[in-house]
Amino acid sequence: MKKAMFIALSIVIFASMPAFSASLSVGTHASYFVPPESGATSTLMMGVDAMYKMGGYFSAQFSVENANYIAAGKQYSLTPITVSLIAHPYPNAQLNPYVGGGVGYYDKRVDGASDSTTGVHVMTGINILLQNVNAGFEIKYTVPDTRNMNVGYSSVTGSMVGGMYMEF
Repeated sequence: MKKAMFIALSIVIFASMPAFSASLSVGTHASYFVPPESGATSTLMMGVDAMYKMGGYFSAQFSVENANYIAAGKQYSLTPITVSLIAHPYPNAQLNPYVGGGVGYYDKRVDGASDSTTGVHVMTGINILLQNVNAGFEIKYTVPDTRNMNVGYSSVTGSMVGGMYMEF
């Protein structure tokens, strides 16, 4: 139920954004992911992003990611579904730095048993704006459960966005 509510809310947010000098791009990314569980090995987290730019200084991003890893002899699968608000202080620069944060729905499966939580994240990064493709580098810190703000994880991401590009 939480998952359906979160996805519905995300769609409403994206659909209700004003259509002034806006663009939508969809792409993929791979992150170097450091799990919060003791003894876990770092792994890749793969994801898909949709970014909706509103004017020049702000964008909203919807992401779905997945990572599988082992810790303490148990098999983990983490699937975050997140929405972020991102600020671009130099929106027209070819090297475009940004900062942002957001909320997410985090589904963690441990040996097949599922636990879903609501979490928060902050991020900073830089995009290299090419003709119809953006390449990027991002550092993100995530707290996957707001009931336990002392446990979080970090990720370092490389991205390529622009597989689909629409401007309206």
